Amino acid sequence: MIQGISQNHCKAYPQMPLNDRQIKAAKPADTGKKIKLFDGNSLYLEVTPAGGKIFRMRYRIDGKEKDFTIGKYPTVSLVEARQAAENARRMIAQGQDPNKAKQEAKAARQAALLNTFEHLAKQWYEDNLPRWKEHHAERIMRYLKNDVFPVIGEIPVNEIKVTHIKNLLDDIMARGVGFGSPSL
Repeated sequence: MIQGISQNHCKAYPQMPLNDRQIKAAKPADTGKKIKLFDGNSLYLEVTPAGGKIFRMRYRIDGKEKDFTIGKYPTVSLVEARQAAENARRMIAQGQDPNKAKQEAKAARQAALLNTFEHLAKQWYEDNLPRWKEHHAERIMRYLKNDVFPVIGEIPVNEIKVTHIKNLLDDIMARGVGFGSPSL
C-alpha cells in the first residue's frame, strides 16, 4: 500500500474489482441517497440519486481524508479511472495533493483562454469604443472578425509568431487588399 492512501473501507468490506457490466447495471438507491461501489485501491463509483455515475478516489494527505473526482461514467471508462487513480496515488506518494493539482491545471487553462488574441482584442475594442465614431467601430470589428480572429484569434498572445502575422497578411493580400489601402 502506498503511504497516505486510505483503504479502511476496503479492509472492512473486501470487494471484487468492478467490471463494466456491474457499472452499467448500477442503479440509484431507493432511499434517495448516493451509493458507492468500491473497485479497490481507494477507487469507487458513486451513483447519485439522479442516476449519474461518477468515479472518485478517497485518499488521505496531511492528516485529512479527501475525495478526488476522476470523472463521469461513461465519459471516463473504468480502465481510464483506474489509470487516473494510479496517477493520483503517485502524486500523493510524492506529497502532492491531486485535487490541488487539478485546480491549478484548470486555472492555467482558464488563464490561457483569457490570454488569447481574440479576448484581448475585444477588450481593446471595448476600451476604445467610446472614442470612435460608430462607422469606424463597425469597420474595425468587421476586420477583426473576418480577417484576424479566424487566423490568430484562438492563439495565446505570447505564442503568436511572425509566421502567424505573415499568414494573416498573406490572406488579406490574396483578397486583393493592398497595404496602402485604408481597409487595412
